[in-house]
Amino acid sequence: MTDAQMLTTALVAARFVGGNLVVAKHYMAQHWGQNPLDKSGFTRRLHALTDTLRSLFATLGNVLKHLHTEARYVLDSFPVAVCPNTRIPRCKLLRGKAYHGCCASKSSWFYGLQVQVVATSDGIPVEFYIHAGAESEQTGQRGLPLDLPKGSVLYTDAGYTDYAAEDLFNAASGSQQQTARRKNSKRPYHPAQTFLLQYFR
Repeated sequence: MTDAQMLTTALVAARFVGGNLVVAKHYMAQHWGQNPLDKSGFTRRLHALTDTLRSLFATLGNVLKHLHTEARYVLDSFPVAVCPNTRIPRCKLLRGKAYHGCCASKSSWFYGLQVQVVATSDGIPVEFYIHAGAESEQTGQRGLPLDLPKGSVLYTDAGYTDYAAEDLFNAASGSQQQTARRKNSKRPYHPAQTFLLQYFR
């Protein structure tokens, strides 16, 4: 199998079969005549292509940013649990309390990683960053390049409240970060701004 076939199979798995690489391998072998690889061999080769996949994502992300003339983006995160909470002491993939995080939207705890994603207003991801589950959303945001076209608007939820970071981003990038405000916020929005923020998020 070529590198291109490996990456195509991984993308098919992510897009159509819920990330199941085995099903995607069978599909590609049956419908596209692709030579099959055993699961462990496929996984090893796919891990070796991590840098290639990241560079491809970054290149496509930059192209999509320039094609997105609306220039409105949304930053949010989601958890990736590696095991149920009852199995944390036996987990071999990850170790330590740094991975024991809380998902506020679901009011539940998880053990694993957290993914920060910047997406266009159409829902197309253009940037991402993966970090330990216990780290805050503000910490995850600092790991993102946030290389958005000048004049863009970035919408975030209240978990990203950091006035100093907002001011720095606005001044350095020429774009604007609009973060949902809590009731006790020191920088409340006008009701019209609040409506627009909720609408685009």
